Amino acid sequence: MSLCNAISFLHLTLAGPTSAQEGEASSSTSKKTKNEIKFEHANKKRGAKHEAKAKEAEEKATKKAANGVAVVCPTCHQPGHSRSSNKACLTIAPSASMQAS
Repeated sequence: MSLCNAISFLHLTLAGPTSAQEGEASSSTSKKTKNEIKFEHANKKRGAKHEAKAKEAEEKATKKAANGVAVVCPTCHQPGHSRSSNKACLTIAPSASMQAS
């Protein structure tokens, strides 16, 4: 390799990719496939549905609290808890994780 060729090689190596090479690299990484677009759309819809459901549940809870309705257990009929697996329940039912231990 001659000195002139070595200098031009180093210059190209240090300069980095040219604009034509950059365009090819950026277009291949930023272009999304049809499946990726469908996946993102499905995730957005799922997230919006989840947020709407959470907001509805929160509004329902605040409405009950405003009306003074207390949570009542369906098993022991005592206020303050809503499940028989709660420690406050008189007829506590062991959960599946408690039975496995």
